[in-house]
Amino acid sequence: MRLYNFTSITTDRVFIDDVICEDDLRNIIKSIDIVASTRQKACLQLLNYRKKNRQYRLNARKELSLHVKSLRQRVRSNNEKKLNNEIRNTINWMIDIQNVERLLLRDVMRKAHISLTQVLPTLISSKLDWENLLGDMIRHELEDNHITGAIRITCNPALKLHCILQNESNNFHIIHDGNFPINKLI
Repeated sequence: MRLYNFTSITTDRVFIDDVICEDDLRNIIKSIDIVASTRQKACLQLLNYRKKNRQYRLNARKELSLHVKSLRQRVRSNNEKKLNNEIRNTINWMIDIQNVERLLLRDVMRKAHISLTQVLPTLISSKLDWENLLGDMIRHELEDNHITGAIRITCNPALKLHCILQNESNNFHIIHDGNFPINKLI
């Protein structure tokens, strides 16, 4: 499968190394951050792919070198044009393999980014609304004790409760409510 059309390649081009070396991949695996598990899976897949391909690459390079030798003999027998085309095609093939590997890594990282982006709103929306929760707790406690009235909670040290307890009017004045036990407040 051809991904790119290479037009300006000379025959003395040196093969390019891997896009990310194995040591860097192992360092990425050891790093701890939000996408550590996703990176680890992606890098392990790439390492497994490279382990399987290493022998294939060695064999391909051996065959390539034998092929180049035979092509050089063809040059000696006036087939120089065909030789240049074949060498150019094999170099393009090797570069295409490396470009496919680069695209695979980019695709894996893009999928990891998309999955984390989809999970982020649910993590953010799980924050509790403490004001409503505290209000519901106080309202539930007042209803259980058959207390009706209004409660006003402020940041002031003096807290005033105006409640009607069993049809009797009572005013509760609590000063320095920070020292007042919560169970007696309700």
